[in-house]
Amino acid sequence: MKGVLLMKKTGLAVFIIFAACSLFGAATTSERCALAEKYIEDRYLDWSLVDKGGTELEGLLKEEQNNLKANLLLSRVWIFRGDKAASNDEKIKCYDKAAELGKAAMVIDPNSADAHFYYAAGIGRNAQLKGIFNALGVVGEVKKEMDRTIELDPKHVIGLNALAQYYMEVPGIFGGSIEKSEELLLRAKEIDPNQSMTYVTLATVYMRQGKRDKAKDLCGFVLNMKEPTKKAYYILNDKPEAERLLRELSR
Repeated sequence: MKGVLLMKKTGLAVFIIFAACSLFGAATTSERCALAEKYIEDRYLDWSLVDKGGTELEGLLKEEQNNLKANLLLSRVWIFRGDKAASNDEKIKCYDKAAELGKAAMVIDPNSADAHFYYAAGIGRNAQLKGIFNALGVVGEVKKEMDRTIELDPKHVIGLNALAQYYMEVPGIFGGSIEKSEELLLRAKEIDPNQSMTYVTLATVYMRQGKRDKAKDLCGFVLNMKEPTKKAYYILNDKPEAERLLRELSR
């Protein structure tokens, strides 16, 4: 009965992993990472799955401190925990932990695009919390790590989106450029037309450029997406944000 409930809640992939473990003994490292990743991706079904995945990864890292995949996934968990945290102090602690794990992953594999991305995401989130002018000391480091992410993986769509947000938010005197932001997002859209966050960020760019009709079209496109690449991001973040932007654009 428990197996059936688990399958319904977290999907067939998790059920298969558990079945394999039962039949063939203890889960391998890759199976444990796959299980944790499935929990994380299914967070839109039940937010507690994020912590469930985190617990699995923390146990794995106690046994294999230098497991690259586990460090990267746990960095994501801390990003999500920070996003959900109630206070700025809690958020800062979570993002610091995410950056720490991203940095550990960079040591394990300096050529991992995801390692550079999650390190930048952690310190970047904290920079946003503090206000960009109060965090100019880390802005250069965020930009350097984002650039390195794209250098290592030119098709890193989430990295392109983050770099576009950087160019959109940083004042022009410090290198910000709304035009550069648009260029990166159009590039990301070509790479993965089903990544919903790209359209939401691009809609924000068009709003700031005064291109309200283009922004409305993009928000409408997001609301009608059938198969977004990242379902959890779509349901929890991008669809609600598209709805909010559309309301703002309709005033």
